[in-house]
Amino acid sequence: MHKGARRLISVLAAASAVVALSAAPALARPVDGPVGATGLSDTSEKAWDLWNEGGCLVGEGAAQLISAAYVGAPFIARDFLEGKNHLSEPSELAWLTWNEGGGKLGQGAAQLISSAYVGAPFIALDFFKASLDATAPEGAEWKTWDELSPEEQEFIGYECGYIF
Repeated sequence: MHKGARRLISVLAAASAVVALSAAPALARPVDGPVGATGLSDTSEKAWDLWNEGGCLVGEGAAQLISAAYVGAPFIARDFLEGKNHLSEPSELAWLTWNEGGGKLGQGAAQLISSAYVGAPFIALDFFKASLDATAPEGAEWKTWDELSPEEQEFIGYECGYIF
């Protein structure tokens, strides 16, 4: 098999795998399920959903970068060798696709980082709360900071978390 054909098949297989894997993210809850169906807080579920969306953007952006580079490189090289002062239409289209892919890749990476930064502490608190609920005495209730009276808030002295 010709070397170029093997490379083309490899690039197409890799791009297809990236698209296929990014198109089916794991979800924090069933698509048609209500918020809170997992036992996670709204903040945790939102962070999880944004994490999944960020992963999809990373995969889609990477696939666009690969395909634009593979398709556009010969046209851009031809434009350069012909000494043109502007890009041909296929070269310009590949360049725009490359730029869009880079933007999606960057946005997806930022979403992954921010959702992990916000989501990890809340998910840890959700699991902590669930474990305490399992061992809590009969009739015990959780209160969020906003549900506490001003006297209780002053006694505790900080502005986050759950109080048993």
